[in-house]
Amino acid sequence: MRTCTSVFALLCLALCLHAAGAQESEGRIAFYSNRGGNDEIYVMNADGSGVTNLTNSPAREVEPVWSPDGSKIAFRSYRGGAWDIYVTNADGSGLLNVTNHPSVDTWLAWSPDGTQIAFRSDRDGNWEICVVNADGSGLRNVTNNPTSDRWIAWSPDGSEIAFVSWRGGPDQVYLVNVDGSSQCQLTKNPGEVQTATFSWLAWSPDGSSIALLAGDLDAVYTNIAIVDVETGELQLLTSGPNRHGRPRWSPHGTQIAYDCKREGNRDIYVMTEDALLPGVWSVRRLTHVPEYDTFPVWSPDGSKIAFQSNRDGNWEVYVINADGSGLRNLTNNPAEDWGAAWRPAQGPP
Repeated sequence: MRTCTSVFALLCLALCLHAAGAQESEGRIAFYSNRGGNDEIYVMNADGSGVTNLTNSPAREVEPVWSPDGSKIAFRSYRGGAWDIYVTNADGSGLLNVTNHPSVDTWLAWSPDGTQIAFRSDRDGNWEICVVNADGSGLRNVTNNPTSDRWIAWSPDGSEIAFVSWRGGPDQVYLVNVDGSSQCQLTKNPGEVQTATFSWLAWSPDGSSIALLAGDLDAVYTNIAIVDVETGELQLLTSGPNRHGRPRWSPHGTQIAYDCKREGNRDIYVMTEDALLPGVWSVRRLTHVPEYDTFPVWSPDGSKIAFQSNRDGNWEVYVINADGSGLRNLTNNPAEDWGAAWRPAQGPP
């Protein structure tokens, strides 16, 4: 009897360790929700279990972004009477306001080494790109130009920031060193109908190209494009009157997830570059519902995509395998859940 009990206990332990390992391998997902009466930052396991409120504040808190090592989360909060960037440890401790200014601070992005945060601010009277250390020190304006500068993408090596500006003509992608030096125009956009506006920059993991949205002046349609970082050459990957949105590179840099508005709704798509024919891309549609599926984000291993959908009558966080199988509703709550952000693979449990 004692032997059987010991074997049973060991079996239970093994099963628990296996479940914990599987859960850890899938990681954690941050999101924001008004389930407590106002928008707050939550985290959960990647299977939807273990939902935890990290902020517990009466103010609005939105748009969580994990630090590259997964130990911290940055987000926007209105708790001080203005939109500031805050940083908290992954367990909700150590909350810090790193911008602390009456202006609007938004569109935050961590540096690849996790020591700095870039964001957009109107603190100098127009929209500029600023950078601050993750402890709130060393805040600086790195664009410092009277025109509006917007969208942010760090280079994978952390040395440069790409942004969009219309200074002197149509929208162009610019690069600037993190210290604000050596601003240069990357693209040579003539401002034609299909490329009148640029938005949603995403730097490829290997640093060779930047994905973005290119659209007409009235934003009637937008298409996915990539820019060669060496030459500035722009290649449109999609075309037509549809509204493509929010491109995200897969962790291995061979695919781009995005949403696209066709037939009056948005669905999730994945674009894959041909391994034998560089520059040739194929498209797979992952979701097919009359409601909206949008804001795709990759899991750290590239096997899954989280997104938000209102297919159940309210906004929820869903996950689907990258081949279109295994759809799951992770949040399943009558409140509104948005802005899924998957913790990087190197993050602590």
